[in-house]
Amino acid sequence: MRGRAAPGQAETVKASVAAVPHNHETADIAALALTLVGAFSIVQEGVDNLAQMYVSRRAKGLERFLADQNAISRMRDNQRPRLVLDIAADLECPSDLSMFTDVFYRVKKTRDAISHAAQLSSIDTDTLSLTQTIWVQANDIERAPVTVTRAELRVRIADARWLDQHIRYVLRGGGGLTTAIYLGERPIAVCEPPRDPKDWDGTSFVFLDEEPREG
Repeated sequence: MRGRAAPGQAETVKASVAAVPHNHETADIAALALTLVGAFSIVQEGVDNLAQMYVSRRAKGLERFLADQNAISRMRDNQRPRLVLDIAADLECPSDLSMFTDVFYRVKKTRDAISHAAQLSSIDTDTLSLTQTIWVQANDIERAPVTVTRAELRVRIADARWLDQHIRYVLRGGGGLTTAIYLGERPIAVCEPPRDPKDWDGTSFVFLDEEPREG
């Protein structure tokens, strides 16, 4: 079991909404689409938190300057994957992030289609139609609705959770920015996610005070 860290290094964390299992087989497909939007928001917030803690722990002298410029709060999505990779490299985090950028943009593409749609309507229980605009002027080219399936949403939600897990691992695991973390009073360790989201079993952390199972 790890000992408690020095003041300012230990953290008490709460379970993330992204870590809560959803019944993706029976959930209303429109609600499932909104679940993806929320999961991607957690990824965005996670990158911002990683950047903030990195500056606070490794570049304290720049903290006020960056805050005055609103550099982190104004971060764009096209900056976030590169920032995660750069911070992980500087911290010598051992996780394999070679698929992080591609997965990030796959999730973002589906999330943007949902978020920017003017109307969501169910074609059937497993297919959602995304209408890009409701009002069309005489000279405008009417854009055909985009469809997204339950299977695609399930994969993208899992991808978003995998992205969040990588960020958590850099922030609270292999990156060394935090030396000890607790869920309530129990010490935990953030699990290193695999390179490919298809290989992740969804385990976010393990309790360090549990006896190892035999067999």
